[in-house]
Amino acid sequence: MIKFRTGFVARLLALDLVFTLYVAPGIGSAAALAAAKGSGEAQPKVTLAVLPFDKTVEGGDETLGADMSAAVKSSLEATGKFYVVGFSERLPSIQRAISEGIISKKDIEGEFSTDKAIAARVGRAMGADAALVGSISQIKTDAQNGVAEVTVAVQLVEAQNGKLLNSIVLQGRNPTKPEGASEAELVSLAAGDAATKIATEVAKEDKLTLIAAKPAIFAPEKKKKSKGMKFLLLAILLGAGIALAGGGGGGNSGSDGDEQPPPGPY
Repeated sequence: MIKFRTGFVARLLALDLVFTLYVAPGIGSAAALAAAKGSGEAQPKVTLAVLPFDKTVEGGDETLGADMSAAVKSSLEATGKFYVVGFSERLPSIQRAISEGIISKKDIEGEFSTDKAIAARVGRAMGADAALVGSISQIKTDAQNGVAEVTVAVQLVEAQNGKLLNSIVLQGRNPTKPEGASEAELVSLAAGDAATKIATEVAKEDKLTLIAAKPAIFAPEKKKKSKGMKFLLLAILLGAGIALAGGGGGGNSGSDGDEQPPPGPY
């Protein structure tokens, strides 16, 4: 009876191994895929570096370029489609890149929109897939009517090779007219409207999705290695299970069907 149970347990172990290695992972993968689709994050996210916008025209505060890049960063984060990194020369990654000679202090002084190669190098130093640079090219104000308009030219640059992915020109206008607002305040509101529009346009860019998908090319090789290891473990453990089952069967050859309990004491 004990030998019979040993063989039976070995078979159960073998079946459990097959379930663990093949069936359960499949169920888990299907559940994970369904969860990813449900959450809207099936596609990998792109890391975007937002560099300070250049301001070459009169109007608004002197910090308008930096303020606008901060507003664009917040608007891009609100879309939920990107990992967004705002530029600062105090970032450890920037300081390390300078100390290693990857970029120079002159590179981070700007103007970023005039040199895609520098924008790409700084973006790479920040660990980004792409860099977003912009230039405030025109500012119009009508203080009497409480209206301001900001024209911005934006470029998306692939960090790996400096390739221009897209170029956008758009205008922002102040959505509200606060009573007694100064021209600088109206311009700031118009810049905020432009930042929202920039984020909306960038979120539509299909080329960014392709950049994020590039690392997935190496995934199949990892799966093959993992599957080979599973086959090896399966062969070893199945062999052990069959040996145990066979040994149990051989010991029962003279008593098959005889499962009577031992006689009680006389």
